Amino acid sequence: MASRKKADEEKLRRRRLARFRFKQLIHVVICNRYWIAEIEDQEIGNSVHRNVAVIERRLTHKGTLTIIEKKILNSPPGERTEDARRILRLVFRKIECMQEFTDGQLDDLAGCATFQYCEPGRVVLREGHQPHAVYFISNGEVVVSRLQWDNIYKINTDVPCGTRVRGQMFGEIALLHDCPRTATCTTASKPTRLPGRLCPVI
Repeated sequence: MASRKKADEEKLRRRRLARFRFKQLIHVVICNRYWIAEIEDQEIGNSVHRNVAVIERRLTHKGTLTIIEKKILNSPPGERTEDARRILRLVFRKIECMQEFTDGQLDDLAGCATFQYCEPGRVVLREGHQPHAVYFISNGEVVVSRLQWDNIYKINTDVPCGTRVRGQMFGEIALLHDCPRTATCTTASKPTRLPGRLCPVI
């Protein structure tokens, strides 16, 4: 009787663990659905050569970042191989604000950069908060705004003071000067892809 009860408890524990893992997997897919489903679907047919060509085209989709490069950026920085870091160095070299970086600086970035996809209207960093990263825009647009005191309503309001677009960076001022964030940055109406929540390497 005791062994049957123990077997039932073990079965219940396994079932709970399987349910937890399934929920965790679904959560990861939901969080990454934008960049996973970025490429339009194409029908897979009976021709093996055509199917391979379709899959290769998907994996090497020509944009700022391919699916393979996003996969590397989403991998833990400590687990990246030298080949993966070389691929990232080539990608970073194409970003406008990184063209003057040395190979050593690009290698440092390849060792700590991550990929972040932001929906429209998302506040990426807020004025007054402590800095922890620099952001580089691979696609989309970010609106920069600063708090200003409104004498009529007696509150601080966000007043737009500029935009950052593909190939530009933001968040570096507070990190370089070791001070709180000097502005709020919010993603614009277009989806924004940021290959970089970079550790303070620069």
